Amino acid sequence: MNKMLRNMNPWIEEHAGFKTYAVLLLLVMAIAYKYQVWRLGIYYDDWEGVLLYKLGYTPVQIWNYFLIDRPFSSGLHILLNPILGAAPIGWHVLALLLNWGAIIFLLKTILHFLPTRTLEAGWIGLLLGVYPGMQRQFVVHTSAPHYTSMFLFALSIYLMVRAIDGHRHRNILLILSVLFAAAQMLFIEYFTGLELIRPLIIFLAYKKTGKTNAQALKSSLLMYIPFAVVFGGFLYYKLEFLPMIQLDRKGAKHQIELFDALRQNPVGTSLQYAQLVIQDALHATFYAWTLPIALPEINLQSKSFIASWIVGAIIAAISLMFIAGWQKKTRTEGQDVIQTRVVVLLAIVAFLLGGLPAWIIDRQALQGIWGDRFLFGQIFGAVPLTVLGIIWLTGQDRRKVQNLVFAILLTGAISLQMRTANKYALTWDLERSYFWQLKWRVPSLKENAFILSPYTPFEKNSAYQIAYAINIMYAPVNGREQLPVWWFDGPSGIIDQKLKQYVQRPIRVNFRSLTFKSDMTHALPVIHREGRGCLQVLDPIYEGEPLLNEQERLLFPVTNAGLVTTGERPMPTDVFGPEPPHDWCYYFQRADLAREFKQWDEVIRLWEEAGQKNLQAGYGPEYLPFIEAFAELGDWDSAGQLTLRSNDMTQNMAPLLCRNWERIAQNTADSPEKRTAQELIRSTIVCQP
Repeated sequence: MNKMLRNMNPWIEEHAGFKTYAVLLLLVMAIAYKYQVWRLGIYYDDWEGVLLYKLGYTPVQIWNYFLIDRPFSSGLHILLNPILGAAPIGWHVLALLLNWGAIIFLLKTILHFLPTRTLEAGWIGLLLGVYPGMQRQFVVHTSAPHYTSMFLFALSIYLMVRAIDGHRHRNILLILSVLFAAAQMLFIEYFTGLELIRPLIIFLAYKKTGKTNAQALKSSLLMYIPFAVVFGGFLYYKLEFLPMIQLDRKGAKHQIELFDALRQNPVGTSLQYAQLVIQDALHATFYAWTLPIALPEINLQSKSFIASWIVGAIIAAISLMFIAGWQKKTRTEGQDVIQTRVVVLLAIVAFLLGGLPAWIIDRQALQGIWGDRFLFGQIFGAVPLTVLGIIWLTGQDRRKVQNLVFAILLTGAISLQMRTANKYALTWDLERSYFWQLKWRVPSLKENAFILSPYTPFEKNSAYQIAYAINIMYAPVNGREQLPVWWFDGPSGIIDQKLKQYVQRPIRVNFRSLTFKSDMTHALPVIHREGRGCLQVLDPIYEGEPLLNEQERLLFPVTNAGLVTTGERPMPTDVFGPEPPHDWCYYFQRADLAREFKQWDEVIRLWEEAGQKNLQAGYGPEYLPFIEAFAELGDWDSAGQLTLRSNDMTQNMAPLLCRNWERIAQNTADSPEKRTAQELIRSTIVCQP
């Protein structure tokens, strides 16, 4: 490895430059985030964009869906959904390119003012590219507005600086810069605060052209006028106009709470918001870089853990050689026009302005599972501050030490993002298994039916997001805003908290512009715990099965017949991927479906096909459909033998098996074979008479 790196070093030094750096940055980001892109899927609010596309909503309906907070973000869905479709891979490529492009234009702006600081700029770009405090490259559909605004903001700043520098297409660049500034704020407000740093950049750009302070100030004021108009227009739109056109003012999201809170309690509110800022500052500049070595993350027995660090170290070593070579070639080129203390000041201001949109609505990066999205604006200042802080601590001229420290940080960041990618891939495997098993067992649902679960079966999704996935599976493509099916996490929204049970009641959901209406007679209880067995649509025949927890047992009183129908709508494979190989769970789901419709020959056919593949259950209750089918068709010996196998497989099966044998006996004709089998079961399993 060392020999290979030494052989690469002369080539790297010869070809080091901004263009090759841009390629290096893209490759680093692609490896860190997308090395398993074909295994990455749909998570979190990705589902809303997929739902809006797959159910055939019109542009007006999509606008109304987002009217509650960011109606102009609907434009991205309207434009991109027909181009990229529902498959995740296109959105992953888009998010990667937008993120990469934003960093490239940011670095070009930095190097415009600091042409000799390629070491600092190079490491800022790489560390921004794989920043360990954010995981938004894995939820790409819902993050498309964020990355689009990030790209447009960086591009707008760069075009503005080039125009001030005297580009021959100056007016065109300025017009584009103003338009991009407006667009990035309208798509999503995360970079709106950073617009306030624009006057400082304009002033420095004019200073670079040789103007005096007075001349630069005058020119800056004139140059900033169109941007000030755009910024003021956005504030009016956000604070005054948008609330007037929102369909449901009470449901409007992301309301600014700071000013009312200051009026009511100025001291307490000031301290509270100061705490938000300080916590986010420490998190963004320091704590985020410790995440790769967080104690729960360390697993030396994991091959993927070790591999991620090895890959990270190799990439960091190559990056170190590249930046060192680039620094040698550029340290005498041009002249820096900004002093270090001014750069530090700009970074601090950028961090504060970048966090402003979150803080004024009383949010921060440390709050909630998805709080890292509030770092989008902050990292424009936080990462430069981290880089400048390390340079100050190590000494300005100690380039080798600085490069080594930055390479270590890059190694950890790449390792963490690769491990995160693996976790998301595994989560998508669980999601696909859940949805495909459900589709095998429930080909279609009666209108107004809803899946009732005692928990959320996998991470990185909440109840309404899974409900969107269920509608993508079962709802017709007709653009109706009243959805025909839903999914609920029962303990979180349906159960009577006082009685600790499910009671008959109307069910109403109003989420953005979408609605769902039903009642408890349309509840279809479904349970699934990974590692215990297959997904189960609960039926009275399973009541009393072992290994169920209290929340699962509470679902049996609300089981309803007739909600599952067989008019199957094809599974959208562009969303859920190709049908998985037919494992045991496929045969169990299909057999349980056939049992529900008393198609006993089909159950036995499935049993025989599973046997030909040497497939068998890992959880005793999953043999019940086959036991009943054998009994219904008069093969009592097979029914008895399979019952004994089920009893041996899982502890405490006797009550469930005995109760089902009693039920089956009541529904089948008497015969000597039946009596023999019954006696065998009673004596072996010890059923109470």
